[in-house]
Amino acid sequence: MTFRKEADRISFPTKNVTTLNLAKQQVPGFKAAFSRFEKRLILDQCSKRMFSNYGRNLAHLALHFGRVPHEVSVEEINAYLYRLTVHENLSISFFKQAVVGFWHWFRLFDMNEKALQIALKHLLRIKKGLLRICQQ
Repeated sequence: MTFRKEADRISFPTKNVTTLNLAKQQVPGFKAAFSRFEKRLILDQCSKRMFSNYGRNLAHLALHFGRVPHEVSVEEINAYLYRLTVHENLSISFFKQAVVGFWHWFRLFDMNEKALQIALKHLLRIKKGLLRICQQ
């Protein structure tokens, strides 16, 4: 059995360093706001997978802008979504999860107008069945 010297060890981040955890650490106010979002999704009985997807998308947005999502303007979010779909070529399911996650977030913070501006504009183009979500 051989032992490496302390200087030879490569330090890797722990397993718990996720996009969500990075956003909680690096974006001011995100941790408290996300805690509120988490409680709402639990009360709405959302699945763990849905919670994970929405959380990851919100964390990406927060890290990208360095602000909590409800402080980002509609124009900035539209430009961000455009970049995701056109330049990063992400899937339509990722796009839908991002938009619906943003919609839930804005409704939580009593920003229904902003939620509808984002959701209706994008989701109507994707799938008519998602309109039911926007009209709740």
